[in-house]
Amino acid sequence: MKKALLLPRVLSLAMAFCLIAALAPLSGCVPEGYAATVTEFEESSDRLTGVFHSLLVNANITEENHFIDSQVFAAQPIDPVSIQGSDILTPNEIKLRISAIRALADYTTALATLASGQPAAQIQIDANNASASLQTLSADAASALAHPTEGSTTPNFSGAIGSAVSAIGEVIALVEKRRGEREIRESLRKNDPQLRALFELMSKESRELYARQRLTLRATGVILFHDYDVARRAQSANSAVLMELSDRIKRYRRDTALIDEADPSRAIQAFQRSHDALVEVILAPKEKKKESLAQLIGAVKAFASEVTPLAEDIYAVGRPS
Repeated sequence: MKKALLLPRVLSLAMAFCLIAALAPLSGCVPEGYAATVTEFEESSDRLTGVFHSLLVNANITEENHFIDSQVFAAQPIDPVSIQGSDILTPNEIKLRISAIRALADYTTALATLASGQPAAQIQIDANNASASLQTLSADAASALAHPTEGSTTPNFSGAIGSAVSAIGEVIALVEKRRGEREIRESLRKNDPQLRALFELMSKESRELYARQRLTLRATGVILFHDYDVARRAQSANSAVLMELSDRIKRYRRDTALIDEADPSRAIQAFQRSHDALVEVILAPKEKKKESLAQLIGAVKAFASEVTPLAEDIYAVGRPS
């Protein structure tokens, strides 16, 4: 009876050791500091998720504020429906883009765990997390792409999302099924390039949204200075109105300085370079491991240096002083 009870545990341990033996060669000898690099990547990708969410929400807020200022400038009516109609992204479109970053980050983390020769249980956990993020991305894409913003000029994500979901899904499925080193490497070599279009599209859109926000903010400044000039020249200048406008001008000046240093496309590109460097570590031949690991560590540090100050600036834009 005791032997029968022990048998499942013995089999479970045996399967874990087999998985480790099959996957450990993906990394070769993992140097000291690799775990810290993976942690730094995870922290930076979390910051990037927050930054991108703020960028997308701010894109709508900037458009709404400019619409309100324009209506006031022209003495036109304002109502909630028309204000919301100035938005350039629906809530589902915002959710889709955040899900895309999360899926790419969790997939990269799963690859990092695989490459580091972690215990089988941890490899399975991170693979499952990546798989769950992928399912969320697929569901969010279905919702967002079914009802896009009317007259939207934002990029169409359908093709890039479809390719990425298929590519990530195939690689992660092999990890979850506990396939061997050679099969996973071949799948990674074949499928990972399919993610490039999604990375590039996110970088392109973030660059365009950033440029649009800068232009809209400048237009808001023109209106503010005009309104202040009209208010101060009034026959009975209202000091309270002038003070309120001066506060808005100060906030506008501060936001202009912040946004000038807040181009998010560089952080997206650094995110992609970190991912690509990790893939290179896994695919590199033994004699190139040391060199590729050094490149990975450098790429992750560069990612952190881009996203950390960006997060501080993005969060501050539009907030009271």
